Amino acid sequence: MSQSSRASEVPDEIICHQDEPFIDEITSLNDLYFGNHTEFVPLSSSEDEEEDSETTDISVGNYSDSTCNSDYQHEFEYRTVDQDEVNFVGVFKTKTCGCSKLYGSPCSTKIEFDHLLEYRQQCQEMSSEELDLTVKVQLAAHRKSSTYWPQSTSKKQKTKERERVAQKYYFAGQQVCRDTFLFCHGIGKFKLNSIAASLDKDGLKPRIHGNTGKTPKHALSLTDVQRISQFLKEYTLKNGLPLPGRQPNYSTLGDKVLLLLPSDKTKSDIWELYNQAATMLNYRQVSLSEFKKVWLEQTPHILIMKPATDLCPKCQRYVHNISNAGNLSEEEKKTMLDEYMCHLDKAKQQREYYRERCLLSKELFQTHDLNQTERGQVCTMDMTQMYSFDFAQQIHYPHHAQEVGPLFFKTPRKCQAFGVCAEGAGEQVFYLVDEAEEVGKGANTVVSLLHHFFEHWGYGEKDAVLQMDNCAGQNKNNTMIRYGMWRIMTVVIAA
Repeated sequence: MSQSSRASEVPDEIICHQDEPFIDEITSLNDLYFGNHTEFVPLSSSEDEEEDSETTDISVGNYSDSTCNSDYQHEFEYRTVDQDEVNFVGVFKTKTCGCSKLYGSPCSTKIEFDHLLEYRQQCQEMSSEELDLTVKVQLAAHRKSSTYWPQSTSKKQKTKERERVAQKYYFAGQQVCRDTFLFCHGIGKFKLNSIAASLDKDGLKPRIHGNTGKTPKHALSLTDVQRISQFLKEYTLKNGLPLPGRQPNYSTLGDKVLLLLPSDKTKSDIWELYNQAATMLNYRQVSLSEFKKVWLEQTPHILIMKPATDLCPKCQRYVHNISNAGNLSEEEKKTMLDEYMCHLDKAKQQREYYRERCLLSKELFQTHDLNQTERGQVCTMDMTQMYSFDFAQQIHYPHHAQEVGPLFFKTPRKCQAFGVCAEGAGEQVFYLVDEAEEVGKGANTVVSLLHHFFEHWGYGEKDAVLQMDNCAGQNKNNTMIRYGMWRIMTVVIAA
């Protein structure tokens, strides 16, 4: 076999005496992992075919670097900063440093350019502090200042007091000009002068920025902080409620009473309200990060209510019994604690199973294009969808965080909220049932609402996984089992 690539990674003994499909396959693998753009041409036994193969080799060898470069540039797109770096290096390599005082020709040509470029790239990988110390050490090794060299010798061999600093630049043991020194370290004249001034003043200590320890001009004033704090307190007074007793999800903050804000508004929403009020009053607006920072520092006792699920009755019973187990024996305490831990392990396994099914459902859902799918169709997609459903807490309306006195003697109107969530799609449908049409929260209601959801909002899956809580009166009962069996027998046959 003959080979047209200049740097192939495929040994000759592998491709020798092989057929064309194998050669093409090994060539594609070589191009994929090594990017050599090789092309293999089989040799013939006759001399005429050898001449043809040589001609072919020459034509393939004329496959210019510009073509390879064009393919490479088409495959990889440079960033603007990378393109500027490539252009700068190319200009320096072509035009050189331009000096002729040291060697009669540019000193950058006396050094191997690959070594120079590698050193420059290493300097660019350093942090700002590391690069400063590197340049400082290079300058200090070949610097004559008035501190260590108080006297200088002129061209006429006269000794006098030193007035200026004498600096020589070296790279890899060879003296170079300042431009070459700047290029190999990847810095400019201004930064070099700043490092040199710091070297004369502070020695080899790291440079300290001039604004270190100073208050920025754009920092919030005490008045701005007080306005934000006052706004949060007034907003909490109108919309918040004190924490009702001790809850496991919240930590106490000393003697301060924790105030909970409704979860319908996030910190970003409250920040937007503050900026709107600041605009109306011609106050200074603040960024979201500063608003959160002031909130955490000045009013840490004001929290947004965390979303919580229903409390497990078994957990509450176990916690109550363990806390009042002072008169029980050690064996009874151990038995009670083991039962509690067994219950927690089962709940953990169930929670992990639920999360795994949710992730699997999301992955399967992303493999199907359901944008054009009409919701409510039955058994039209060969897929599995997971649904979770439950009743929400009782909703009363009208609702206000600060209850007015006369409303205490009135009963607000109630509304049921039943939600069905498609875990794979990340969408949820709510059913709101007014008090006048309430039919309870039993199994019949759950089956009716769930059936309506499948008929109008289902994704047409052939396999459905239903996730629900352990409430026997609503979900885990014979009515729900019969509905599932009926749906499988009738809907699948109809489809």
